[in-house]
Formats: sequence, structure tokens, C-alpha cells
Amino acid sequence: PLASVWGVPPSSPLHAPTWEFLSIRALGAPITVLMLTLQGIFRGMQDSRTPMVATVASNVINVLLAPLLIFNLGWGVKGAAVATVLSQALPCVFLALQLRRQVVLHLTAPASLSRVVELFKPTGLMLLRTMAVNVVFASATAMAARAGAAPTAAHQITFQVWLACSLLADSLAVAAQALVAKSMAAGEALYARFVALRVVEWATRLGLLLAAAMGLARDAIPRAFTSDATVLAFIGVVMPIAVASQPVNSLAFVMDGVLFGAGGFRYA
Repeated sequence: PLASVWGVPPSSPLHAPTWEFLSIRALGAPITVLMLTLQGIFRGMQDSRTPMVATVASNVINVLLAPLLIFNLGWGVKGAAVATVLSQALPCVFLALQLRRQVVLHLTAPASLSRVVELFKPTGLMLLRTMAVNVVFASATAMAARAGAAPTAAHQITFQVWLACSLLADSLAVAAQALVAKSMAAGEALYARFVALRVVEWATRLGLLLAAAMGLARDAIPRAFTSDATVLAFIGVVMPIAVASQPVNSLAFVMDGVLFGAGGFRYA
């Protein structure tokens, strides 16, 4: 049913591979949530190096495993799903071990559980925000899927390029969130304001730089993913939109980070 909502009915040639991927990827959902949580903990401790190492390791493992499982072993999309799950599971273990060395964990202690309840309010706001964002992404994917295989491929390639640029902007957002939160907790509101203004300035520069880089390489980037003429033609239609969105995209991510650090979850 979920695949049908996304525009992939049982009659679609994409239905079988979609089901294969999601059935395996769903098993790794708890790992994904745990990894994101652990990364957030380290960033809250002003340690950005450890989650960076884990993220780099995750991507390297995925890049190495995906071709092996997809092509060499002939697993196809199942191989892509397995590679993704494993690439998150191993760094997740690393993060958990690193955290255990630094703090004493009492996950089931009554005091710990009561503090977790206090986090439900901001977490609920974040959940609503995340759901809204995912609805937008899912709607775009569903419309592309209903248009056929070539538009779906073009959408996914363009989306991945857009997402890669977004993660660059997100690095500024993470730094802003940690620094603003630390400053606000110490009662240094003026310094928090200074940090916010500086990261917004850097986000503007980054957005313009990414737009320029993507614009200059708009023909070369898609060819790194596919040689299919039809897919490339569709990408040529949507890529200018991805290019034009970069300045706004960078500002949006960074301002999210500033608001999270200041506790303004309802505004984000």
C-alpha cells in the first residue's frame, strides 16, 4: 500500500524492486534512528569530530559495499539496501562505544526516564516538522514515479545532488546549533546573536557558491550518474531549479540550526 501511495502500484515495473528495497531497509530503521540520536548527543557535547568520523566511515563503507553487492554478487536493489543498513550499523556501534567511554549510561533508571519525558514537547514539534518535510519529498517522489521510470531516475539523481549540497549547508547549521545553545545556556545572548549573524553570512556565501558550481557543472554532474539520453533530458529540465534553490536552501538550513540552538522549535 505504501508503494502505491508513492505512485508505484503492483502493475508498475518499479513495484518489485521497490518492495525488495523497502523490506530490507525497514529492518535498518531502528539503526538509522539510533545513529542520528548518537550523533546529536556528541554534537550537544561540543564534539563534532566523532560524529564526522562516523559519517565519513558510513559513506565509505556504503560506497565500497554497494557496487560489490549490487553488481558483483548480483543482488540488485537488495544489495543497495543491505549496503545502506550495514554502512549505518557499523558506525553506530563505534558511536555507542565512544559514548560509553565518556559517560555512564543508565537508560532504564527512573531519573533518566523522567528526564526523557521532559524532551517530548520539543521532540513533538520536531516530529511535526520532519513529517511535513517528508510529505513534501514523498509527494515529489510519487509524482515522478507516476510519470514513468525515466522521470523517476531523473528525479532521484537531481534530488541526490540537491541533498549533497544540503548536507554542506547542514554542517554550518550543526555548528550554529551547538554554539548558540552553549551561549544561551551561559547567558551570553550577545555572543549567540553574533554567531547567528556570522553563520547566516557564511550561508549566503555558500549558497551562492554552490549555485555557481552547480550551474557550471550542470551538464557534467548528471553524466556521472547515468548515460541514458532520456534520463539526461529530464534532468536538464529540473536541474536549473535545483541550482536556483541553493541560496535559499543554505539560508533555510542554517536558520534552522540557529533556531534549534535557541530553543525556537515552534518557529523552525
